Amino acid sequence: MPIAGSFRGQSSVLKEQLSDKKRKPKCILLFSGGLDSSLAASILKNLGIEVIGVHFLNNFGSYRKRFLLENSSEDNHIKRLKELASILKIELRIIDISKEFTDILLNPKFGYGANANPCIDCKIFMLKKGKQIMEEADADFVATGEVLGQRPMSQRLDAMNIIERESGLKGRLLRPLCAKILKETDVERVGIVEREKLLNITGRGRKEQISLAKEIGIETLVPPVSDCCLLTDPKYSERVMDQIKHSQEKPEAEEFDLLMLGRHFRISEELKLIVGRNLSENNALEKFQKNKFRFETLSAKGPVGIAEGIISNEKELILCASIVFRYSDAKKIGEGEVMITKNGNYRKVVKVRPLKDNEIVRLRI
Repeated sequence: MPIAGSFRGQSSVLKEQLSDKKRKPKCILLFSGGLDSSLAASILKNLGIEVIGVHFLNNFGSYRKRFLLENSSEDNHIKRLKELASILKIELRIIDISKEFTDILLNPKFGYGANANPCIDCKIFMLKKGKQIMEEADADFVATGEVLGQRPMSQRLDAMNIIERESGLKGRLLRPLCAKILKETDVERVGIVEREKLLNITGRGRKEQISLAKEIGIETLVPPVSDCCLLTDPKYSERVMDQIKHSQEKPEAEEFDLLMLGRHFRISEELKLIVGRNLSENNALEKFQKNKFRFETLSAKGPVGIAEGIISNEKELILCASIVFRYSDAKKIGEGEVMITKNGNYRKVVKVRPLKDNEIVRLRI
């Protein structure tokens, strides 16, 4: 039967279950597919523990930008994760938490890090999901690849203690890479995991992890750092906070994807312009043009611009065209034509001058 609720007082239950030789210890591992979670999987497997890796998809993995620019999908990312799980000999479950995560982003109980990253709330949320899966799968504990001191917000000792408490996993959350410098868990105390075979890695360096990866033969299979969360990027975070500030309703996934592309300009409280920086971004922006005004320079080669929001008057329309023209090859001629379209029902050509650089700086997000 599943072991539900608090772990305290249940050591005897675990011991009784483990005395049944037919029962193999089992854990749920938060699996990013990066170096640390892969090493955690290998350590746990070597201890004779059955590992179920859980990978959470959301709107903010850096791989999403690659997919937008390459006109592909998350299939390549998922394929790599499945291949790695197969090599590590662990079960893999992939769960999309995008919609639920937006609520965390908008109202993080423990606040943001240096940027728009609600790291503590994010980890608590994923561990609560892991706890639910643990109970459903009749597993014994939840594990992560966390290393004490590696991340400035969520991997400080005080933050790690908060995360363990708030997730409801007190005593049942194991961090194999740094477990020997943390307080002994109930999982170790009852003998499910041998504490002496766990590690004591700390800090932001990766030398020890890379060395371990070479020892077990996975150094070519995993990047030193897994796909980072874009919410830790200052420029992207600034755009996220601007989007939240100016959204009347909860932002949709498409809006967060658009924030990954191009140059962004806040025209008014209700209007933003996005201008591609290269051909790949121009092509990616085309996928978002439905129900939006589209701008393109006719006088020379240049970017595509997409207006997100409401254009209230002719002045705003011309301003958007002037910005797009500023980034075209025609900006040196002083004046040129920009074509404006929308859903095939609206078409207009305007003659504009490039917007001055001091105005560009003022409007750019």
